[in-house]
Amino acid sequence: MEGQGSRPAVVTALGWLFVAGAGLMMLSAMGGLAASVLMKGMGPEDMPAGAEAPAFVRYFSVLCVLQIAFAAFVAVAAAYFLRLRAWARTALEAATWVGLAWVVGFGVFWVVNWLGRTSQVSAEPGRAAGFSAFGAVVGTIITLVFVAPCVIVIWLLRGRQVREALAAAERRAGMARGA
Repeated sequence: MEGQGSRPAVVTALGWLFVAGAGLMMLSAMGGLAASVLMKGMGPEDMPAGAEAPAFVRYFSVLCVLQIAFAAFVAVAAAYFLRLRAWARTALEAATWVGLAWVVGFGVFWVVNWLGRTSQVSAEPGRAAGFSAFGAVVGTIITLVFVAPCVIVIWLLRGRQVREALAAAERRAGMARGA
């Protein structure tokens, strides 16, 4: 592979991390797509359909196709990142920011939804409040567990080693074109 001898370990690790992540996103989306097709014929007759079904159910197939496209984009960017192309670093950072926004958005949605649903529990007031607070704290911790890797990856992608490796590869490519 071009430039492999001068590629720092952090670039190799990040590149393969993104390749693996893209593969998992692809498998997840294809599995979801297959399951949704199979389940359409298995539901009861009175199952909500059309406008009655939640939006994510109505557009689940579209969401799966979008995830497949996003995974393909990440896989291509990761391959070019491993070849030390500067544009690929920017693309992977943008993809990571999208992932970070999704994780934070889902975490906020989950905690707010949890608090709303558990506030309606008709148990003893003290126990219900403790249950509600416990779920919100756990939801926040789980969200932070998923946020941390995104932040670390963004930090590494912006780091000195990655930037210097990409800049050196660009200089070599420029000299090779000029020769």
